[in-house]
Amino acid sequence: MKVKRTLKRRLQLVISVLLVIMLLPFNVIGGASVEDQPAEIGMSAIPEVIAGWTFTSAGTQGIIPASSGVKQQGATIQAVGGPYFEALVATDNSIKYQGWNDGTNTKYWLATLSTKDYDNITLSSQQTSTGSGPRDFKVQISTDNQSWADVPGSGLTLSTSSFNCTTCKLQDAPLQANNQNMLYIRWLVTSTQATNPSNPAVGPYGSSLLKDVIVKGTRIDVGTEIPTTDIAKTPSANASGQTEDTLVSVKFNKSINLSTGYTPTIIDNNGSTLSGITTTINNDTLIINHPHFQNGKTYTITVPKELVKGVDGVALAYDITWSFTIRNASTTPIALAEWIFTNGGSNGSFPATNGHNKLASTFTNVGGVFEAYDSVNKSISYQGWNGTGNKYWVATVPTTGYENITLSSIQNSSGTGPRDFKVQISTNNQTWQDVPNTTLKMAISNFDCAGNTCKLINVPIPNGANQNVLYIRWLVSSNVNTKGEVGSIGSFGSSRIKDIRVMGSLISGTNPGTPTVDDVLQPVNGAVNVAVASPVTVKFNKPISLVQGYAATIKDSNNIPLSNITSEVINNDTLKINHPNFTSGKTYTVSVPKELIKGQDLLPLIRDVSWSFTVQNSTSTPVVPKLINMTFNGDPKTSLAFAWYTDVMTDTVVQVVQASAVQNGVFPEVGATTYQGSSEKIGTYLIKGDRATQRKTYYYAHKAIANNLIPGTAYKYRVGNGTSNSWSQIGSFTTDAAGNQPYHFIAGSDSQASSRSGFEPWADTFRKAKLQIGDPKFLINAGDLVDNGDLEEQWQWMLGLAQNELTTVPIVPVLGGHEVQDYTGDETTPNNNFYNHFNVPKQVVAGTDEGSAYSFEYGDALYLVFNSQYEGGLASNGTVSWVDQQYLDQVKWMKNVVAKSDKKWKFVALHKGPYGAGDNSGKYEDERVQFYKKHLVPAFDEMGIDMVFEAHDHMYMRTFQMYNDQVVPTSQITVDSEGNAVNPKGTIYLMSNAFGNKFYTKYPGYNDYFAAKNLQPHKKMFTEVYVSDQVLKFTAYTAAIADEGTGNNGVRAYDQYGIKRTDVKPTPVTNASVVRTGNKAVISWSPPVGSTEPVRGFRIYEKNDKVSTYWSEYIPVVAGRTQYSFTVNNINSTTNYEFIIKAVGTRFNSDPIAVSIN
Repeated sequence: MKVKRTLKRRLQLVISVLLVIMLLPFNVIGGASVEDQPAEIGMSAIPEVIAGWTFTSAGTQGIIPASSGVKQQGATIQAVGGPYFEALVATDNSIKYQGWNDGTNTKYWLATLSTKDYDNITLSSQQTSTGSGPRDFKVQISTDNQSWADVPGSGLTLSTSSFNCTTCKLQDAPLQANNQNMLYIRWLVTSTQATNPSNPAVGPYGSSLLKDVIVKGTRIDVGTEIPTTDIAKTPSANASGQTEDTLVSVKFNKSINLSTGYTPTIIDNNGSTLSGITTTINNDTLIINHPHFQNGKTYTITVPKELVKGVDGVALAYDITWSFTIRNASTTPIALAEWIFTNGGSNGSFPATNGHNKLASTFTNVGGVFEAYDSVNKSISYQGWNGTGNKYWVATVPTTGYENITLSSIQNSSGTGPRDFKVQISTNNQTWQDVPNTTLKMAISNFDCAGNTCKLINVPIPNGANQNVLYIRWLVSSNVNTKGEVGSIGSFGSSRIKDIRVMGSLISGTNPGTPTVDDVLQPVNGAVNVAVASPVTVKFNKPISLVQGYAATIKDSNNIPLSNITSEVINNDTLKINHPNFTSGKTYTVSVPKELIKGQDLLPLIRDVSWSFTVQNSTSTPVVPKLINMTFNGDPKTSLAFAWYTDVMTDTVVQVVQASAVQNGVFPEVGATTYQGSSEKIGTYLIKGDRATQRKTYYYAHKAIANNLIPGTAYKYRVGNGTSNSWSQIGSFTTDAAGNQPYHFIAGSDSQASSRSGFEPWADTFRKAKLQIGDPKFLINAGDLVDNGDLEEQWQWMLGLAQNELTTVPIVPVLGGHEVQDYTGDETTPNNNFYNHFNVPKQVVAGTDEGSAYSFEYGDALYLVFNSQYEGGLASNGTVSWVDQQYLDQVKWMKNVVAKSDKKWKFVALHKGPYGAGDNSGKYEDERVQFYKKHLVPAFDEMGIDMVFEAHDHMYMRTFQMYNDQVVPTSQITVDSEGNAVNPKGTIYLMSNAFGNKFYTKYPGYNDYFAAKNLQPHKKMFTEVYVSDQVLKFTAYTAAIADEGTGNNGVRAYDQYGIKRTDVKPTPVTNASVVRTGNKAVISWSPPVGSTEPVRGFRIYEKNDKVSTYWSEYIPVVAGRTQYSFTVNNINSTTNYEFIIKAVGTRFNSDPIAVSIN
């Protein structure tokens, strides 16, 4: 057959050339010869798209139809072998699936299409995977979906989260797949290797993405004209049960044009012809616009052949005629609106996913805070349910033209979430009535509740019929949590809902269309800190037009309307309300009368639209600093670091005076020391909805350091750009004393929230802690400062609500999992907002998140901040199966810092610690926990760490003294008269519950052998830590928002512990020397002589880090040994080195002894 086709093509080419020659003017004088003529157009076949996929839909049941191509009809792509749908990525029209683990040669993308009548088949595609997604694929083809052949050169190696790589793309790769009735193409996983080499294998939540799949070919009979034919009709021929506004269209085998003077006809079964028929085209599809059909009637559509022709000029050769029937009014009830959740919504709104009125139906939460979307259960979860009678889910559904309305839904709640709900309805969103038989009782985190007490199954909704808009709400009806505890619904208790369905039957004689309703408001209702020039828009569920004689209004809180308000339609479906700049600090209410708007289908807006928001106040004007905070980025005795944001680029200036110079709250205009800093333009998502649109809001991050300060001195300061209208409020601080003096500080964690009201508890805790302690020298926040580190609004709430405290108490910020993208599939996107907001060392340890690993000394203590986003895992035999390099490098750095320090007390602050027994540790992260226990805990033991501040599990947990992952028996610990443990062995690990109102409980069955206390008081907490020369002690406090009747402002002591250490410095080593032999240095020394402090080992380091970055060694003491040596390999034979040797006591290092190689 191939030989015959080739001969046929050659014959066609010869005939064509002969015809060209015959038609040429046979005059070469002043003309052109045949050789000079341009190549004949159409001499060779032009590749056509057979099937293409630009993923704008997730398809049906995982099967995604082709979006273009001459063989588009019937062409599909799906994931085979277990991967499941995760998301559509609108920014690059890709599709994202999870579940690729254990998929070697069994899991793949599969495309199915026909290449009949085409040869020279080629394939193009692009792929990527997330860090724990599959790296290696190859492409194979089959004609029977059973026997597969490799496509030569199609081995693919994917990059992490980037399509920009040559090894992850196919570009017109040839396929031996000509003229096949059915062709199967698969992209097959070929190894367990993840794209990020630090992951041991492809993980269950690793994602892989596919986009721009195009199969091309050349038509075999290239010289034959391609007929214009229809390939699909909507509704299909003889279809029944169609809706009154059903879409009518015809899809063709090519792109089309329309001829003027011809129109389709629609005739009902009584012979009446419908009027008002118009047509539009969408590439290869003819859309027939029509008035509403009538119930029970059959309609016949005729498209005259003269109307349609291909863009290639080939006309349709036949009339197209087909019929279908509209449903009867008495047909089975249909879904008016259905929510099978597919994502986390947009700005708190969830459009219906199905139903006749899905475009006009929305679902929201009132009073709560979005927590998560569960792609497995297709449910949404909200927190913040404390508050009977004012927290609820609410659905908005038009029921015009329908009766016999019913409701279905499924719910559950967490242990501290609400147990009891009831359903109510309203037609005005103000007056509510109970729906009979809708008393609901949740089960703990289980949708399969006993007796279906958490489910509604087609429950009748009285008085719900034929309403322009029906409001249905699921209202919290008691203050009892799912554990049965009265008054114990936590602000971070969760409640979840899914599978919501509103059904109804068509009222006889009615023909309801899709109502016109508002969909998305900007700014959102209740927004604060709105910009003075913020756009005001209302997006509707369909294209709209404006009705003359009506107008939108904007009024301030005094009910005074703004002037010069105009309205216009943008993007076809959005009302933009133009306005003058708002006034700082004022609240405005926008009103859109329903008469102003109608859909382009002439259906009016079903309700008035009204909402309010508040404009940022004058202290948030562009040049005035906001989000001010102080940190340690140098010696706290003589320096302090500052950071803040502004809305515009401006200079970075700090002015500092001794506190006595500020009189009556007036900062002196002369006599201040001025420090210049630097600023950087920062682009970041402001709100959650910005992720989908990739919209960035820009700020300017300012950082400066005040240095050469006097130790132990009280100062006041202000920040700005140096001009009179730019200064911040006056802040204060005191430098660390020159000699080691006792001091107090605040410790805690997890201020996180995702709303302004959610951050108010953290600010309340900070205020109360400062008041309780009086003069805290700093505050440690051990991670999860915010819920989503990529959303700037959360940083503005976290830092802004505590601004008075942050301008008077330095903060020691610790990076947690919520500041960054914590895991593959985490909704928080990669960002650097943690470092942008704090003036801390940028990257002390290579490869770690900026600002996440640093140290400082204060008084007689060393503080180490560790980034616990890096970890490792153990094999079944207990050996290390994988480990992040950043983890290893951080441990090396900490040991080096400890070796160089002469401080007695040593603290570590990290977010995810080795000891915890909440859900995070017990349910999700046991692998990390076991790795830390085996490797991080011994490192802390070697370093002599006194106390580790942990977080993450949102409980109050204090360990026993722990050494080598074992409890130090209390029988081995002496306690003094004040209750302090005297010279105990090991380390205390403390988890201070949460600064905010998010609480967890112990994971059932998880072993908390390490815990002296492991409790959940269901109150936010802080810990006061006291450090002196011999005593380290702390008191943990609960900090209820309201006073608990004792006059203590809600603050109560909850737990306390103390350590007394009488350790002293050991005496230095003796007989130290160093000898160089080639690229080796042999360091020798003898133990101290006559040391009253026991020596447990020795630390060695090079004074200027010349051996390698953060190199140090710890050599334990061997009983009876009188001489020690250590060989340093791979040194430079020509470099001078100064090695430091220190004896190590129980906690102290000895004075240094230096030996040099010149």
